[in-house]
Amino acid sequence: MYARKLNPELEKLREEVLGPPSLETVVRNVEEAASKIHSSFLFENEGKELLQKLCLFLSATASGKSYGDWQKFAAVLGLMTEQIKCIDYDFKGLQDPTYYVLLAFSQLAEATMDKIIIALQKIDRPDVINRVTDCFNYFIQDIVQNRSLNLKDGIYKSSTSPRAPLVLCPVIQKHHEINQSLAKVPYKPNITCQSASLKYGSIAMLTFANDGRRTAEEIARIFRSKNPKIGVIILQEQEKHVYSKAEEFIEDCFKQVNYIVPILTVGYLNKINNYVEGENDNTDLDSKYLSKYVAHNNEIMIDLPKGIDLTGYTLILPSVAVGNVGQLTVDLLISSLELRRVGRIFDTSFIPLVGPDPYNETSQDIGTSVDFYIYEEKKVIVLQIRSPLVLRPSNFFIEVLNFVTDYKIGKVIILTSSFGHEKNDEQIRTVPFRYLATENVKAEYGKQFEDMSWIALEPKMLDDFSGQTVLKIHGGGYAKTLFELLGRNNIQCIIVLKFCSEGDNMPDAIELINYFNKWIRLVPVDERNACKLKFPPSWKFLFGNIPPRELY
Repeated sequence: MYARKLNPELEKLREEVLGPPSLETVVRNVEEAASKIHSSFLFENEGKELLQKLCLFLSATASGKSYGDWQKFAAVLGLMTEQIKCIDYDFKGLQDPTYYVLLAFSQLAEATMDKIIIALQKIDRPDVINRVTDCFNYFIQDIVQNRSLNLKDGIYKSSTSPRAPLVLCPVIQKHHEINQSLAKVPYKPNITCQSASLKYGSIAMLTFANDGRRTAEEIARIFRSKNPKIGVIILQEQEKHVYSKAEEFIEDCFKQVNYIVPILTVGYLNKINNYVEGENDNTDLDSKYLSKYVAHNNEIMIDLPKGIDLTGYTLILPSVAVGNVGQLTVDLLISSLELRRVGRIFDTSFIPLVGPDPYNETSQDIGTSVDFYIYEEKKVIVLQIRSPLVLRPSNFFIEVLNFVTDYKIGKVIILTSSFGHEKNDEQIRTVPFRYLATENVKAEYGKQFEDMSWIALEPKMLDDFSGQTVLKIHGGGYAKTLFELLGRNNIQCIIVLKFCSEGDNMPDAIELINYFNKWIRLVPVDERNACKLKFPPSWKFLFGNIPPRELY
């Protein structure tokens, strides 16, 4: 390839030309001049062009809800909820809603133009600011250069104030002074924790997609009919009271509820899996919740005690696989050793789940989708996963890798399973267990594996013609992918798996923990060299509740 010849003179000119000014600089310059001009000039000849553009750009926002942003704009400018309702119900169609918002705002003595810029910033509309900047500057120049205008108290004010309907004028109260300051408009949520806590035994917030609405309403009806009542918050029911700061309102709800209950439907899972930036984000509060706090938030958070030292620990975790054998094995490990829960992982890759302690029926602790348990005596930390994946766990893998490296974990053991019908002839004739280890694990424990007669996972023929082979764990979930990621980062990792079929997989879990314990030596054994196991109470309901006697 040939290098492109550059013209030195053009390059010199290019370096001398200044780039466009930053929006922050533009806003700062406009604000300073606009703070001396009253907004009533918007309704004079000098301000008609600017007024038209503000109305056009604000009210034409494609937000999925008619005039969605003008209501936020009104609330930030200090209009009362009742005034916003009047504009929405009584004046719609006569003029643009943004027109009435600015008309109501201009009735205030301190309604200077800089507050409009501030309001646009607060509702995250830099696009509007950018599009009206030139017009704003011309407007300011026209006002300042007009010597005949009245400069009173350092503010240019129009000689005639625009007339507004009575309901849009400042509210008159005789007995106390009203503070109409823009900066002091309080945010008042429509529910209060104190009154709710006195009225209800517990409060639940139901979240759902459109196809789960009827189910949510039926659940709410049942909960509200209980005695003592169970409080229910459905965001959609509160929407008519919320004109701005919807995210703050939702976050305030979090502080007031005991439980957040997702109604898992096809639509809910599709919203999580197929989230598109900006699509239907503002149609209603429930969509805002799904978009911001579930689908849009793919961040992972590890919650562990500060200062915990896991240097040299062994991490044991299951893969969500056929028969859930890995998870059942981890259940047996935690229950038999009475491990202590020390933390959890919040990850949107897994269906959110919360419930009572699965290992102690009298405990006040809870269990979530992904929990950490610790065994200090043997320097083992166990990660239990209780819910299926709804997203590709790429972020989860990276977080596990970061956790292992940051906390200086010694080695990682992944417990999983594989479809029994995928076994070849050799696998049928031998034990139904296999292992797959990284080279650094083989170097340290290879002789021990041979002494225990452990069999490494055999590669399979890729096809009948090429003669190429490949290592596969059919039905093994993400075990091999995570194994390869850790191996590439020189982390000791081993997969221990059992061939099985779907059904009652408790016996498979018992066999896997006995097999795996011969190497790791965590669970005490009896005279037959079998693990002394304690079944978790949660296993009583592996196949649902006990059938009602009425059936028989």
